[in-house]
Amino acid sequence: MQELYSLVSPKWVYQWYMFLMYCIIYVLSECPMLNVIPCMQYGSLNILRAGMGDVRMRHKKIFPIMTGTILIVGFLSFIFVKQPKSGIDYLEGQWKVTGLEAIPRAGIIYWSEEEYLGRSISINQGHIERSIEYWFYNLGRQINEYGYWTSEWMMGSEFGAREWLLNEYGWYDKYEDEIVNVISFYMTKEDFEKEYPPVETYAIFKDGSVQTDYVGGIYAIEPFVKSKVNLPVKRILGEWNVERFVSYKDNWIGNRKQIELCKNNIESSAPKYAPELMDWENAEGIDFYPKEYYGYTLLLDESKMTLMSGDKIIEEHKVQRYDEQQLDKKAYEQEKGINDELGITNEKIEVITAEFDDKQEENMLDNEIVVIDETRIIMKIQDGWFLLTR
Repeated sequence: MQELYSLVSPKWVYQWYMFLMYCIIYVLSECPMLNVIPCMQYGSLNILRAGMGDVRMRHKKIFPIMTGTILIVGFLSFIFVKQPKSGIDYLEGQWKVTGLEAIPRAGIIYWSEEEYLGRSISINQGHIERSIEYWFYNLGRQINEYGYWTSEWMMGSEFGAREWLLNEYGWYDKYEDEIVNVISFYMTKEDFEKEYPPVETYAIFKDGSVQTDYVGGIYAIEPFVKSKVNLPVKRILGEWNVERFVSYKDNWIGNRKQIELCKNNIESSAPKYAPELMDWENAEGIDFYPKEYYGYTLLLDESKMTLMSGDKIIEEHKVQRYDEQQLDKKAYEQEKGINDELGITNEKIEVITAEFDDKQEENMLDNEIVVIDETRIIMKIQDGWFLLTR
């Protein structure tokens, strides 16, 4: 049976709040203590005594009503006001794949983690869109339509067993005792009734984190974020750490190790499914492995930009100046060939450009900084975009 996970929405919370306030005001208006006030205004002791006698009589009737009302208000406030938006309402929006959490026992032999890092997922009413379908058979965007969905509560261990997950990445150690809300999307209700596998599955954990099945693996995803657009350059100067991958370039076809592992399948299937892999040895970016850059350090100061790995300087540039500008996000993503989007919800973004003294044509480190806030920026390193934090 299809069910709504939560009754909470800003509109409903407001309506319940106004209804409860009306009830409280009504009860208080009937409170006998209010009858004392006119007595005190007229200064009549006899009237006051009479009023107080009436108070004692009516208090016995009103007290249970007030007590019950307060209990109801507290209970409904706990359910409807304090409970956050969740379930399918929580999932609707744009998400970014941040890392691999688990792999199944029946893992796909021609599958690796990096093909799906940084990919974007957009969950909308009736359809779900991903920035890549399935490496290497379809490198384009994927849209899954759904007409039915279910919401189930289960233990993490049950979800892991259902997905045939291994503990190679410590998934059971972290989640087996948690109560998980699993949202499954089906093309039709009939597919669900016939026990066909869902087209998409998402698991929401108690801390609000979300995981999804993505071609042979369970991946963590995070929602797109809102960025600032008027941050002065001096606020981003300092030390930054490369935390995770954000997006590949357009037309990236895969890395050399994975392509060589799948070489026989690619040669037989590429003409039909992935013609862009026919000349893979000459493709751009096949020696790019995003996770190799995790943990790199970026040093920004007024006159210099330095990329480091540990104590080793990877690349360094003298900076003449920094220029700030606000740009249209979608136009910027298209111009730069950011295949999987920046993971930002704004229509306008702030881009800070460093003017280098040296004019090298090929740099590992790009000179453009996309600002999120004082603790997060996005930069292109080699053949992809990364999130840097501090």
